[in-house]
Amino acid sequence: MNTQFVVEKSRQLCAELLSDGTCNIRKAFILGQISSKEPSAYEILGFREEIISRANLVDLGLDKSIDVCGTGGDGKDSFNISTCSAFVTASVGIKVVKHGNSASSSSYGSSDILGALGVKLLADKDYLKKQLDTSNICFLHAPLFHPCLKTLALVRKELKVKTIFNMLGPLLNPTGVSHQVAGVSSAILFRNYQFVLKELGKKFSVLRSRDGYDEISLTDSFYIATNTTSKFYDINTLRIDGKVLRVDSRSISSKKSSEESKMLAESILKGEALDHYINVVAINSGAAISISAGVSLEDGFMLAKESIKKGKPFQVLERLRECQEVANVN
Repeated sequence: MNTQFVVEKSRQLCAELLSDGTCNIRKAFILGQISSKEPSAYEILGFREEIISRANLVDLGLDKSIDVCGTGGDGKDSFNISTCSAFVTASVGIKVVKHGNSASSSSYGSSDILGALGVKLLADKDYLKKQLDTSNICFLHAPLFHPCLKTLALVRKELKVKTIFNMLGPLLNPTGVSHQVAGVSSAILFRNYQFVLKELGKKFSVLRSRDGYDEISLTDSFYIATNTTSKFYDINTLRIDGKVLRVDSRSISSKKSSEESKMLAESILKGEALDHYINVVAINSGAAISISAGVSLEDGFMLAKESIKKGKPFQVLERLRECQEVANVN
């Protein structure tokens, strides 16, 4: 079958789903049909093209920037690793444009933890630039940039099944970042993401833990694919700086209250958390630093951990808070 035909047909199908003229029964039927199988890379590309064509895109004037984002929906209920990793990556001087949302299946999504930390989420271009100038990082709350997806919210909630839209999050950054760290939870999606990110011209790192986490959880062996390589890391033999990094899955659970989640995030950013939290964040940050700075994963991990131990990521958070105060954000 002609691949461009598949992309175009998928785009048309997405347009039908996003149309106010399509009744919810029809939308539920289409989503149910799509959800009965794993979508192909070309179907993902088609859906992505249609959503981006309707997005509120924003040009932040960056030649080089990175997003650190997982697809979510892995059912593991871990603490918000990608958001903490974004702060760490910014703390070593890399421009981070983090795209995220509130929780759908986990206890706490990226936007939820940012709200708890006191970071305002706005679509104002000048505000986002101010965040970047002062802190090397800005945050994009997905619903502010993709209002077209609101029309599907009720249908998706009632279906209660994972659909293609749950797989698209990391591909929808409205600023067109040049670099991407994307976490996925399945082997098929791992391969599809490699293909899609190549097609989009990104410099990328796709992450997957063997036990189903959509990030490097250090609870099991993991895979990392970049533009040029695909590598398996055996958790039983992995040593960085002579230390064993493996952790127990129970130790990274996020079944905590809002205040507890906030306190955990702050303790990690300050470098005061237990080592297993810091190591998990450092290894994911290391993947971002690796493709941005052209260093090995191991060196990226060490740079991240050194920054965490000095409390630099928390300084990034403090600058963000100061930034919105100066901008009179209420």
